[in-house]
Amino acid sequence: MKRWMWLTVAGLVVVAAAVTLVALPKAPDWTSDSPEAVAAFQAGYDAAMKVYYDDARRHYKRALELDPDFVMANLFARGSFHDDEEQLKAMWSKVENADLSKLNYRERFFVERNIAYRQERPEDAQDLLDKAVAKYPNDPYILHEKAQTTWMSGSLEDAERLYQSLVEIAPNWVIAYNQLGYINMMKGRFAEAEEYFKSYRFIAPDQANPHDSLGELFITQGRY
Repeated sequence: MKRWMWLTVAGLVVVAAAVTLVALPKAPDWTSDSPEAVAAFQAGYDAAMKVYYDDARRHYKRALELDPDFVMANLFARGSFHDDEEQLKAMWSKVENADLSKLNYRERFFVERNIAYRQERPEDAQDLLDKAVAKYPNDPYILHEKAQTTWMSGSLEDAERLYQSLVEIAPNWVIAYNQLGYINMMKGRFAEAEEYFKSYRFIAPDQANPHDSLGELFITQGRY
């Protein structure tokens, strides 16, 4: 996927992944009274990380149906109701008025950061991100947000370091491989870029995006 396309989608909050065997503070991943809703929500996260955005919206919407008070589902499912103003207003109200004491550290971060952006307080949103990364450097969801924001700012060296940390913490976080491939390609390190894209393809051979990224690399090199 081309860099400008990534800059377009990078602002979407629906970018993340399912991760196993990751060292995190002891807390539930997501807070809901419905295990089925949590499973649906995680499936949405998984799909978004694979660039399957239609599937992600469907899973998020299902999570919301299973638990209408699921704060994270209300936050992430908004893309499924883009043409329903009343529904969107109700969903945002549940996010904005959520009892943060009932949420875990990661959920509080997502809620507070999105509120800051909605209230046009980008400096506060950045401060929340920096503090979250400092406090929980091994949380892949938060680290991904930091890497993504750094990539969008154009700081390729810092973004590369962050994405490298991300794949060390969460080896199956496929978007990180894609971004590392593009960073290396932009720096003219084509062999390294190819390795990252091939790693992405190895982990997710059923996805179109790693094949697309490799194809773009080959075209850049004249390997038609």
